[in-house]
Amino acid sequence: MYVAGPYTRREECISVMHWLESQGHHVTSRWLREEMQIDHAAAQTDLDDVAAADVLLLLNLEKSEGKSVELGYALALGKQIVLVGARTNVFHHLDCVRVVERVEEL
Repeated sequence: MYVAGPYTRREECISVMHWLESQGHHVTSRWLREEMQIDHAAAQTDLDDVAAADVLLLLNLEKSEGKSVELGYALALGKQIVLVGARTNVFHHLDCVRVVERVEEL
């Protein structure tokens, strides 16, 4: 599972990652485990991590361009998408996007 969320809320995303792992999920999001520079290598790492996941978990905590790119890439790859929070983007209304209010609803 790849956890996508706003970098400004990284600590909350890390907490979600730990909860997911405690539930037996494998999380591929290296951006939550390592400090990364904002450069080509970090962007490629994120794309690789999305590709390695079966599911993209989109934490819609606030506006973030990065999570939107990750969502688009996951959609193009045919990944399952779970959105936590409100639909705030036209792509959140696609039939392949499952919406839950809280992570615990997974």
